[in-house]
Amino acid sequence: MDLLDHIVEVAAQIATGQREVGAALTADVAQSTGIDDRSLERLVGLWATSWTPERASAMRRRRDELASSRGRRPVETAVIVAPGNLPVATWQALIEALVAGSKVRIKPSAGDPHSAQRLVDVLAARDARLRERVEIVQVERGDEGGWRRLLAGASALLVYGGDDAVAAVTELARICGWRGQLRSHGHKVSLGWLDAADLDDLDRGDPTATATLTGIVHDALLADGRGCLSVRALIAETKDPARIARLHAQVVALVPEIAAVLPSGRFAADQIAARRMLIENGRFEAALGTALVTETGDAVICSRISAPSALTLTDLGPGGRALMILPTASRDERHRLLAPLRRHLAGLAVSRRSL
Repeated sequence: MDLLDHIVEVAAQIATGQREVGAALTADVAQSTGIDDRSLERLVGLWATSWTPERASAMRRRRDELASSRGRRPVETAVIVAPGNLPVATWQALIEALVAGSKVRIKPSAGDPHSAQRLVDVLAARDARLRERVEIVQVERGDEGGWRRLLAGASALLVYGGDDAVAAVTELARICGWRGQLRSHGHKVSLGWLDAADLDDLDRGDPTATATLTGIVHDALLADGRGCLSVRALIAETKDPARIARLHAQVVALVPEIAAVLPSGRFAADQIAARRMLIENGRFEAALGTALVTETGDAVICSRISAPSALTLTDLGPGGRALMILPTASRDERHRLLAPLRRHLAGLAVSRRSL
């Protein structure tokens, strides 16, 4: 068995209810990251169901194709500056480098110091040779000597995190004289999109449309909306204020049941301040008749009544269990509306009919 086989085996055990495996992967992770235990268990369960034998086979074929290409050799040692938003993001970064055939030196985020070690422990219990390929290094941001040791002898540097963190690490690498490959993976955002027919179906109580909206709200609340694929805003194809008000009420009605199984985690002070500002601004705009804002289930739902001409990151709200609802005139507006976000957009959740 190779690494991919072991990952599929671990994922299958989690997906079939062997909770001790998931517990081994996430020991101390909820406490250090601030993600609620139940939300973390759900997140890991979804990660596990994504690791099918078919996915492993596709990755194996791609790896072999690259290995057979003339002049292509795997990076001998890759340094990963791991993300701190979600443990599954750290696992993905680590797995991709290992599957490519590299040895890995990984610096965990201060906000998630345990996830990389937990994955290595679980996989090394199945193949002890894995420990020889992974080195986990703790180094402070301002420790130039530590960074020089981290980068020494490596030929690829993979940096994950928010834009500010990526920029800071990139500058540190320059100061340390880095000359190898550098790939940055700044934080992305995702949106939901409901077209006019979806909105009509919601008004009729259509179960498919209701399931689509439920899934969007679920993804906004899961792990407090920390992931690149967490839905930050829901765009609705309507300019009718009454229709936006109905959609707002439909979303608000869904939140308590979803929040009961995906409770809020721990927020940093700046996140709390950003949420409070959204609420206060929303109340002011509501008094002017230009917005609706509701706090429910440890979440904030804020709906704009008028359509923006183009979207910016500010329009998407602060994240962290805050979901924006934004109107737009029609599907024809999609490209113009989303164009300013092209560098930051990770995903767009739509109904199957809208594809």
